[in-house]
Amino acid sequence: MQASWGLPSPAPLWVTLATGLCLGWQPIWFGVLQGRHDFFWLGTVQMVNGFGRIGGAAVMFVLLQQVHATGLVTGAFLGLAASTGLAIWLGRDLLMGPAQPLVWRPWLRHVVPLTLGMGTTMFFLSADMVFVQSRFPEAAGGTDAYGAAGTLARALVTFTAPLSAVMFPLLV
Repeated sequence: MQASWGLPSPAPLWVTLATGLCLGWQPIWFGVLQGRHDFFWLGTVQMVNGFGRIGGAAVMFVLLQQVHATGLVTGAFLGLAASTGLAIWLGRDLLMGPAQPLVWRPWLRHVVPLTLGMGTTMFFLSADMVFVQSRFPEAAGGTDAYGAAGTLARALVTFTAPLSAVMFPLLV
C-alpha cells in the first residue's frame, strides 16, 4: 500500500489517521461544551484549535525544518490534539458519571442513513484522486490537471451544496 500511494514511509499515513481520529472526536466534545452553554470554554478551545494548527505547523516548518506535507500535517495534528484534549478534559465529568442505558435500534435508525449519506459524498469527492494516482503511476505529473479539476469540482460542491439545501425547499 505504501508503494502504490507513493509514500516515502508509513509516517504520513499514521499522522493522517491520528488527525482523522481527532477530527472525529472534536465535534462531540465541542458539542458537549455548547450543550452546556459554556461558551467561554467553547470559544477558548476553538481558538486553541486555530492557533494550535497554525502554531504547530509553524513549529514543524521553522524550528524542526520538516518542510514537507507530513511535517505540516503533524503540526496541524498537534493543534487539533491540544484543542480536542482540552475539550475532553473540560467534559471529563460525563465520562465519570452514571451511565444511562442506550436504546440502540432507534438511535441507529437515525444515525446510519446520515453517516452513509455523508460518508458516500466524502468518499466520492476524495477517493478518485487516490485511485487515479495508484492506477497510473507512470503518468508522472500527468495527474496534475486531473487533480486541479477535482479541486475545482470539490470547491463547487462545497459552495453549492449548502446553498441548494437551503434554497431548494423554498423554491419548491
